[in-house]
Amino acid sequence: EQHQILQGKVQCCIAGCVITLTSLPEKLTPLIRPLMNCLKTQTDSLMQSLGAKWLSRLLDLCRERTPCPNPKIIKNLCSYVCCDSQHTPSIHPTNMGNNQKDEEEKEGSLQLTIEHGIISLLKNTAPPIRTKRGPGRPSAAVKEAMAE
Repeated sequence: EQHQILQGKVQCCIAGCVITLTSLPEKLTPLIRPLMNCLKTQTDSLMQSLGAKWLSRLLDLCRERTPCPNPKIIKNLCSYVCCDSQHTPSIHPTNMGNNQKDEEEKEGSLQLTIEHGIISLLKNTAPPIRTKRGPGRPSAAVKEAMAE
């Protein structure tokens, strides 16, 4: 156990040194894998922050590279971040073109919507109360609605 933790730290630091020296090899997997493992498994916050710093530097260095590994790295990071359901809310896809509201949707729930190929995350909340009055003191009807 302790040997694996130390081995992960050493591999992450070596990858960080190579990235800092900007002498990237042709194949980046030996650099990416230890950095991703560091972010996922290290309990030491200093190592995690160093791994994140080096990974961001690697992404910056690879912007002009062909083929660019950045989309795959970002996809893997997003998958890792979203894998813990205790910290990431569950999302239920719906179709924006359908104006019918699902009766089972609860106020405050999150909803994934897709319209014209654009993915949006919406929070279902009660619509704001709108009045025809301009700025200033709200009417008595609005005060009553807000009190409820």
